[in-house]
Amino acid sequence: MHAHGRPAAELFASGAPDRFDRVAWRAGAGDAGPHLTEDAHIIADCSVVGDQVVGDHAVLLGEVRAAVPVRRERPLLYGLRRFSVWPHPVDAARPVRDAVG
Repeated sequence: MHAHGRPAAELFASGAPDRFDRVAWRAGAGDAGPHLTEDAHIIADCSVVGDQVVGDHAVLLGEVRAAVPVRRERPLLYGLRRFSVWPHPVDAARPVRDAVG
């Protein structure tokens, strides 16, 4: 999700059965899952390569097959039970190894 995608993140975390009726999305090509066209920072199509139960959660592990940037806004983060935004602008043109420092 991008910096302004928090409402969609909270909607999907809620488990609301009508969540796909309440956000803009389109089907991915082939067997790719739905793409959240308005709220995603980047869309990654993945193949499931594993799964594991951790506490009361099911964790799926995926191998990225394709990734496409959607918005050039800062990414939304979630940790320690709160939302935050990446602290500086993201330059998609810079390789990851250079952008980290």
